[in-house]
Amino acid sequence: MAQSESFLSYEWLLGSEMCSFYVDTSFDEPAAGYETLIYAALRTKSAEQFTKAELSELKRLEKKLKKALSSAIYLGYIHTSSLRQYYFYAKHETESLEALKTLKIGNSRLELTFGSAHEPDWLTYHSLLLPDEAKYQTVLNKEILLRLSKAGDNASTVRRLTLTMCFKSDQLRLLFAEKARKHGFALGEPKFRPELEMAHTMSIHCLSALSKPEIDAITTKAIYLAEAFEGCLLRWTSPLMPKRNPLS
Repeated sequence: MAQSESFLSYEWLLGSEMCSFYVDTSFDEPAAGYETLIYAALRTKSAEQFTKAELSELKRLEKKLKKALSSAIYLGYIHTSSLRQYYFYAKHETESLEALKTLKIGNSRLELTFGSAHEPDWLTYHSLLLPDEAKYQTVLNKEILLRLSKAGDNASTVRRLTLTMCFKSDQLRLLFAEKARKHGFALGEPKFRPELEMAHTMSIHCLSALSKPEIDAITTKAIYLAEAFEGCLLRWTSPLMPKRNPLS
């Protein structure tokens, strides 16, 4: 499926399963009049996870689902190994549910289930679908790791990572530093950078290889620790560890 400029793909752990998110990020506020959340799930009937044939059929049924709810606003989906759940906001709940009830999926390998909820504040969109800073950082991590790989980095080599954190005040930075130390980060030197909106910065360090799950876990921990003190992650850096030439 071609990705619209306003849609973002990312991965995030829900429960014990890593899920794929595909979300329209263009809405800052709920669209006027669209106060009903419509959720519709296509799940496999035959196995614990989608087969190749079912994934192919998923694309066909997705088109039919969107056509049936063409008057609603499509926000995206969450995809697991055995289920893909789509999210819409509609003006008319009864009309939307009737459209789903009459949707013909034929002799499908997949099962369709659906429901609705009154959500004038678009809570599901803002709290579940739309990426927060930690979730969005996983998208940036993927881009950074790809650049390092293209530069010849050996991702399996453990090295020191440096994460630069920013805060509104030196007091908040000090409170964060103590928390970060207790969570296994080594502390670097603080700096005052007046060109930044949050000018009180400090670096924290840890050791890691550059596998995406490891990096995502590190940045997520640092971001959520900093958020408790009104701080954020500015960037993370890593020394390039070139792959060894087997002929050298």
